[in-house]
Amino acid sequence: MALGAPSGLIRTDAKPTRVFSFRAREMPLVDALRLFSRANTLNIVVEPGIEGVVTVDFQGLALERALAALLDMQGYYWEKDGELIVVRRLRTRIFTMDYIRLERSGEGRNKAQVTSGSGRSGGQDAGEVILSQQDHIKFWEEIETQLGALLSPEGRFVVNRLSGTIQVTDLHRRVEEVATFLVNVRNSLYRQVEIQARIYEIALRDDYSLGVDWSRIDLSTPKGSFELVNVITAPAGGFVPRAATAAFSFNDGDFEGVIEALQEQGDVQVVSQPRILTLNNQPALIKVGTDQSFFTSTTTQGTAGAGNIITEQVRSVTSGLVLSVTPQISQDGWIMMDVSPIITRLTDIVQSVNGSTAPILDVKQSGGLVRVRDGQMVIIGGLIQEQLTNTERKVPLLGDIPLIGSFFSGTYQAERNTELVIFLMPRILKVT
Repeated sequence: MALGAPSGLIRTDAKPTRVFSFRAREMPLVDALRLFSRANTLNIVVEPGIEGVVTVDFQGLALERALAALLDMQGYYWEKDGELIVVRRLRTRIFTMDYIRLERSGEGRNKAQVTSGSGRSGGQDAGEVILSQQDHIKFWEEIETQLGALLSPEGRFVVNRLSGTIQVTDLHRRVEEVATFLVNVRNSLYRQVEIQARIYEIALRDDYSLGVDWSRIDLSTPKGSFELVNVITAPAGGFVPRAATAAFSFNDGDFEGVIEALQEQGDVQVVSQPRILTLNNQPALIKVGTDQSFFTSTTTQGTAGAGNIITEQVRSVTSGLVLSVTPQISQDGWIMMDVSPIITRLTDIVQSVNGSTAPILDVKQSGGLVRVRDGQMVIIGGLIQEQLTNTERKVPLLGDIPLIGSFFSGTYQAERNTELVIFLMPRILKVT
């Protein structure tokens, strides 16, 4: 049963708007469209395959709302071609996703192995502990997999990674779901954060050889009006009980109060003050140090009479600080950061009988997650190293006399503990 009512006009100050009224109960959709077209003198063409039954009753709707009332519940859509209205089953839309065509990956791996054996039996048992962290970012592969899960069995899509273009063809309802999904992905993907890093090395005085005592720093003074937001201890290698990863919020100009407080516990030296920009869930790397080169040789047996062939390879080891930060920026302004600092120091070089060299490194490493607000500061401490320094003392003038100057001068070794303190402040950049 159906009733088609003639259309009317609603006048506004701009121009008149045509409205439509229609009522149908349990009517095949194709018949309802035919009746609606005749009653309102419209040119409506229906593609093959349109089916379903509708029950509608609306009054005074504009054309867009009227057709939506007839078609949306069945999952169909319409488009206007001049004076012609075409009702379609499948819809094709093209989306743009601006992202670099590459794959980012990283891996951190620590390995410890303990072996034991008996000389009589000749057997050997090994115990091995491996701690590894892997991060592979395959953006386009993930998008293609997720699009495939959103489409119907008759839906299809094409992705052009070079231009960042995605073409989707499917039922109208499924295409709208894909559009909503891609908008949310874009909004999250394009969030950007600037991370300000301040890295200091503190030569600790004897009273503070165990590390900076943060309890002796008054964070409530006007010069350093901090608010403790979150504390996450990081028990991995290099951290001591007096150290922690903490988050603070502070006002502009208050940071100098912390530096002055640290100077009371040791000599503070600036190592680096970089600023880096990174997108949401993308790792950023800060490296401050020196690459030390070492040589390895490989001996292979040559052909008859040619002798052995020795091949040398150069390998580099970083001596210094490597800091990896991966931020996750939420919609409500919170920032979660995976912070992984590692500091290495070259202590010695060993040489094999064949002339190959290998480093002996002092390594301090940690890692943890922290969640802060935009503009809050993260403090990472506890990366302590012991250093031996050679100091030469001599009597002025007399120590410089050749031959006898050695009687008036001397060299002694002094042990000194240094702690690396890292301040990180993320700021969300507004995307226009």
